[in-house]
Amino acid sequence: MENFCFQDFDFHEAESEAADIRQSNTLPSVRTLRGHQGPAAFLLKGSRLDEHGCDSVTPIAYTHIDMGACMGSHPQVSYPNPLLALVATYIFPHISLSFKM
Repeated sequence: MENFCFQDFDFHEAESEAADIRQSNTLPSVRTLRGHQGPAAFLLKGSRLDEHGCDSVTPIAYTHIDMGACMGSHPQVSYPNPLLALVATYIFPHISLSFKM
């Protein structure tokens, strides 16, 4: 778990009047200052969830799970283990899984 810094959000400020938000740059995240936080900050800012933090009148809980590390090099098969863990925890207990062969 890691908290966001103002730099994470400042990076996504629009660079022109024609844009609302900046998605990314052309560098890999390992060569961008705090690049590992960029995707989550972009999603928060783009969805306006950044306006609903803990000190907000209407706070909204938000969790970002970075699944990029699960992806293998193309064309290898990727294994979205975090997604499977979430489904097993929050969806499977609420549905009936009966398979007939």
